[in-house]
Order: sequence, then C-alpha cells, then structure tokens
Amino acid sequence: MKVRPAHLRPAPAWMPMEELVRLLASVDVLETLPPRELREVASRASLDRLKARETMALGPREHARRMMLLLEGRARLYEPGPRGRRLTVAVAEAGTVAGVAGLSERPRELRVEALVPSELCFVSWEAFEEAARR
Repeated sequence: MKVRPAHLRPAPAWMPMEELVRLLASVDVLETLPPRELREVASRASLDRLKARETMALGPREHARRMMLLLEGRARLYEPGPRGRRLTVAVAEAGTVAGVAGLSERPRELRVEALVPSELCFVSWEAFEEAARR
C-alpha cells in the first residue's frame, strides 16, 4: 500500500472560505463557535483531501501540533505496527475531530486511510484554544 505524506495547503487553497466556515460549523467541537470565530479558525487552517482508499501519513511531530478535523467523508485512523500490522485507532465520520494527539503523553505516527473521498482540515492547538477562549 502506498502511503503519502500530508500535503497541507493554507485554507482556502481550493475551497471557498464560506464553504470552509460552513463545514467547520458542522464539526462537533466547533459548532457552538460564532461565525466570526469560525472564520478566524478557517483563516489559520490547512487542508488536504484524500481519494477513496488513499492513505496519508502524519509524523509524530505534526500529529502533536495539530488537531485533525474530518470535514467530509469517512476515514480509518491507524498506527503502523510490527510486521506490517495496523492498529486501528478509530473510524471517523464527517463532522468529527480525528486523531487527537495533543491529549496524549507521547505523540505517535498516525496513518489516515480514506474509506470514501474525504476532506481533512488541520488546525493548530493554539488556534483552537484561542478561539475557544474568546
């Protein structure tokens, strides 16, 4: 299986800002934020998209610095294990936070396999915390 690194592009590289704000408003942990705060989060976000069955690797450092939101689609998150095994961490649906590392003691490498075409948004913990505090 071919695994590619994340290709994070500043938002809205290929998604209009209003569409990104609309999708962010549907994410469970962001749905209570007012539109102004959602625009602020969107302006500091990075995006990536995966085709069905495409897999992306997030290194431990990247995983620790950013929160990954699944805006559209469905994805399986797993850790690579010994002898090519894969430890499934979660199956994420659109509108959820996926692959949260900021809460764990030791950030880890994470793979994201799109089960259907998926849109991913990456937000730094700093940007998320600032929006939540305001």
